[in-house]
Amino acid sequence: DALSTYEETMLKHFEVEETTALPLMRAYFTPEEISPVQRKILEDAPENAMGALIFATSPDGAKFRSDFMTVRSIPSFVWYLAFKGRLASYKKDVVAKVEAIESGKEPAKKSGWF
Repeated sequence: DALSTYEETMLKHFEVEETTALPLMRAYFTPEEISPVQRKILEDAPENAMGALIFATSPDGAKFRSDFMTVRSIPSFVWYLAFKGRLASYKKDVVAKVEAIESGKEPAKKSGWF
């Protein structure tokens, strides 16, 4: 099916990034040179792309906060300003729909203010 094909394609892409692109980047550039580029990518990334990265790291965002943010010296308050909402949007816009397709049930609809 289309979802399995997409998953297979993305996993191959991530493997190339992890085994080739990232080691080359780390070999030829210092963290100080890479940091501004990474910051720009993170700032400009669409909400769901950033949410997907956080979700892939850990669905609740804990590993993203403890590992990803710490290694990059991203202050903890940035989680609340920039990342938490992106993870929530991704869960609502993507994860809930994938789960609905897999289960055959419509996503739960929230009511009220929250």
